[in-house]
Amino acid sequence: MKQTNKEKIIRTFVAISLPREIVSFLKNIQDEIKRKDINASFARSETMHITLKFIGSIMKHDIETIAEVMRKTAEFNKRFSLSAGGIGVFPSKKKA
Repeated sequence: MKQTNKEKIIRTFVAISLPREIVSFLKNIQDEIKRKDINASFARSETMHITLKFIGSIMKHDIETIAEVMRKTAEFNKRFSLSAGGIGVFPSKKKA
């Protein structure tokens, strides 16, 4: 079977996995919102993350090169902490 260019392309982003306690906290918030019968879609807890940078569509064979650059970059950066406040929706309140 011949592989097309579309099959060689993958949507890519740089993300941070969340600790279990944070995922659990966010899941509890989702459950509260769901109990209020708000019509929205929710992220599955196993896919929750923080996106640092959306890269876009890249060729699959470039993934390892990008990962290596990220590993080298991470060596020169210190740990950091994050805080959050409030809840928002996208793309809009009418279509959350």
